[in-house]
Amino acid sequence: MEEDLSFDLAEDGVYQGSVSIGMGANRAQRVLPDVLPEFHRRYPGISVQLFELSTADISIGLMNQRLDFAVVGQPHSASGISFEPLMAEQLVLVAPKGDPFAQAHSCRQDGKWIVQLDAFSKKQFILGFPNQKSRSVSERIFKTLSLDVKIVFQTLNSVTAALLAYNGLAYALVPESCTITGENRLLHYHLPPELDAEWIIGIATLDKYPLSHAASQLRSLMLEKFKV
Repeated sequence: MEEDLSFDLAEDGVYQGSVSIGMGANRAQRVLPDVLPEFHRRYPGISVQLFELSTADISIGLMNQRLDFAVVGQPHSASGISFEPLMAEQLVLVAPKGDPFAQAHSCRQDGKWIVQLDAFSKKQFILGFPNQKSRSVSERIFKTLSLDVKIVFQTLNSVTAALLAYNGLAYALVPESCTITGENRLLHYHLPPELDAEWIIGIATLDKYPLSHAASQLRSLMLEKFKV
């Protein structure tokens, strides 16, 4: 981790250095476009290194001090790690376009389509890999509902999963933020509240290593833009 950049100035008075952050590729697509352009305007001499990793690998990178901070799902146990909530995420179902089965097993409630996922036993699914948060939540829900499903495709990229599902490959369970592609939003179905398909995304830092000036500013800007 770098030294405090408040003492690392070039001759022209511009901060110099780099910040290393870790997050999943899906999260980076949602967070960074709203943050990095402004950060670069404020600190043009500071480069940002992004490590797009699984949740497990991000945790390892943080503990090994290869990352200044990480944007991850809230850990169950976080000894020595501070976690500040940034945004809420929830798992949703993406079905093939015009899929009659999903339409027949869903209903409109409070402006959202709620799907009866317990009817999807034996159906084919696209999921993330086992070390991803969306996959662990999916498997917990399958277990709760005693669903026996067939996984036909796995990908780290939940946007890819959503697009493949919408175009007819299979059903997909993905974070809701990954149903937004550019200016388009894919039709998706929410899960019943009792399935507890929501989790908190936040910024994780190591307690015993204070953030550099630059890393602290980047963290503050993220919180300013997204904090729940």
